[in-house]
Amino acid sequence: GGLNLFNKEKETFTHFKSSSKLGSISHNNITCIYEDHKHRLWIGTENGLNYYEPNRNSFVFFRYVNKRPQSIYSNNISAIFEDSHFNLWLGTKEGGLKLFDQKHQKFISYLNQENNPQSISNNVINAVFKDSKNHIWVGTQNGLNRLVETSKGVIFERYQHEKHDPNSLGNNVIVCLSEDLLGRIWIGTQLNGLYIYDQTKQTFTNFYPDPLRQYSISSNSVWSVFRDKMGAMWLGVRNRGINKWDYHHKQFTHHSVSVAGNQKLNNNDVTCFQEDELGNLWIGTDGGGLNYFDKRTNQYTRYFYNPKNKNSLGSNAVISLYIDKKKKLWVGTWGGGLNLFDKTTQTFKHYLSTSSKGTSTKGENVYAIYEDSYGNFWVGTYYDGLHLYDPTTDSFKRFLNEPNTPNSLGSNLISVIFEDSRKNLWIGTNGGGLDKLNRQKGVFSFTHHKFDGNKLGQIGSNLINTITEDSKHNLWVGTSKGLYKFDYGKNIFTEYSKENGLPDNVINGLLEDPKGFLWISTNQGIAKFSPISQKFVNYSVADGLQSPEFLKGAFFKSKSGAFFFGGINGYNSFYPANIQDNRSQYPLYLTELSINNRLIKPSENDSPLEKHISETQGITLSHDNNNFSIGFASLNYSAPNAQFAYMLEGYDEVNLTKTWRLKL
Repeated sequence: GGLNLFNKEKETFTHFKSSSKLGSISHNNITCIYEDHKHRLWIGTENGLNYYEPNRNSFVFFRYVNKRPQSIYSNNISAIFEDSHFNLWLGTKEGGLKLFDQKHQKFISYLNQENNPQSISNNVINAVFKDSKNHIWVGTQNGLNRLVETSKGVIFERYQHEKHDPNSLGNNVIVCLSEDLLGRIWIGTQLNGLYIYDQTKQTFTNFYPDPLRQYSISSNSVWSVFRDKMGAMWLGVRNRGINKWDYHHKQFTHHSVSVAGNQKLNNNDVTCFQEDELGNLWIGTDGGGLNYFDKRTNQYTRYFYNPKNKNSLGSNAVISLYIDKKKKLWVGTWGGGLNLFDKTTQTFKHYLSTSSKGTSTKGENVYAIYEDSYGNFWVGTYYDGLHLYDPTTDSFKRFLNEPNTPNSLGSNLISVIFEDSRKNLWIGTNGGGLDKLNRQKGVFSFTHHKFDGNKLGQIGSNLINTITEDSKHNLWVGTSKGLYKFDYGKNIFTEYSKENGLPDNVINGLLEDPKGFLWISTNQGIAKFSPISQKFVNYSVADGLQSPEFLKGAFFKSKSGAFFFGGINGYNSFYPANIQDNRSQYPLYLTELSINNRLIKPSENDSPLEKHISETQGITLSHDNNNFSIGFASLNYSAPNAQFAYMLEGYDEVNLTKTWRLKL
């Protein structure tokens, strides 16, 4: 089809095709295009190299001439680029790498030499790339090469597949090359997916299609890779469309299930976390039992329910974890009651619902475990109320909802237990609202905060999911209908919901960072909230979250300050200080003008546009053309949730909209 030049104003193409006419392009199969520092356009074809002369609207071409060693040697041009010294380099399909001496109009060849390991690894060149350090990388049919200039001339360092080296390339057929903002080289291969080379660690990491990972690369054949101006990496893959990786968004580390081995989770529904004295993590899952992650070995140890072993975990549905002041691990399960882990014997002691007296809770579904400042050990169950553990008798006292007793527990469905800095014990329930425990002369009773119609200052939901206290001693309550801040003095709640900027009203977890921001897990991502500015910053799957949906109670802050949030597809870990808000001012591109619902082009009669609207500074419209619209696009593909404002000066206030197309 030859070469095509697009005219924006007329929206037409000018065609340049090969012919017998002097000055035509040398071949109709165009393989690559490059503009050098003098703005000359170079075109590689399957039959020679061309550059375009705009004054003559014609082409000058270079071809292989038999028995002329300084000619191009191979006519099939696969890559063109210019180095930091403004030398032009060519990759060819059978003639190796070429350096074009433009002053003397001759080509210097770098070919594979069978007995020279410092020569280029193959004469079929598929890609040539210059990185940010001015290193020249060459991808061939037999490995990756880095060009090195020495006092004795040019040599090549080879990077090829090594059978016994797991950090080497997995495939030698290199198709394309690029570099990300971290200085890593991206290498597309024909059959083994994507490799990323870390120049500091000198290791290759392979990315390939994984049916268990929704956001893995979609094909093993990577044909093109490109970094845009905002740092996003775009991959063109064979028969599977386009893949995008965003440097600005992938800020949360995602941990998920693995098919085999013990370096990943065995179940993706992560429900709870705890950290031991060594800084290692206990991770509860809904269906996969209990996981213990050793950060030193990067290995998981799994604990499962075994019906043939009475000392195994009581159930594979682990829904709560707690390490008490004596460093004992307590495990709350669904269906298997409360379990106490013995570190020495690696066994579990069970506290189950029984008809006999002794070591039992009256509940098999343990949702919350908490030891308060008085040394009281509380267990919240689902269906069977609140339990207080007596270590002297190794038994439990139970508190239940009694409909005829106003100061009894608000509901038998306990979801969360929390003690604030005033030593108030708060009990969140599923349907009974929020309760505060009253301790008067050894008699326990409960004060209720419930949703009861739309009364001003009351909590907005009786489904309590999470409770926390910030560094300024404000109490925050996460519910199924938003976030609430409690005012101790006025005994009222202030509501924050989707209308205030939350991504979703179902609040599943709350953590405060050292700067006073609240991090909130929801059913539609994670939000960062500033109590001072009252502003929310929301994060989605595009930022690397395990999924939009997080699970109630699955959150934790480690001793090192790392945050953990669990969901239905594994869990995310991150340090809040490392999460950067994208505050870039995105460039806008005006795409079209419509008047009275008719698209206007510069080439039309009586058109108010002399040029394409993207190049127009202003337009004048007659009074009967007051119904118009302007189309625009953001030139940053890293901002899918960006908002834009517009106003008609002298007429409108500023209006916010999320749409890409605004009608004025």
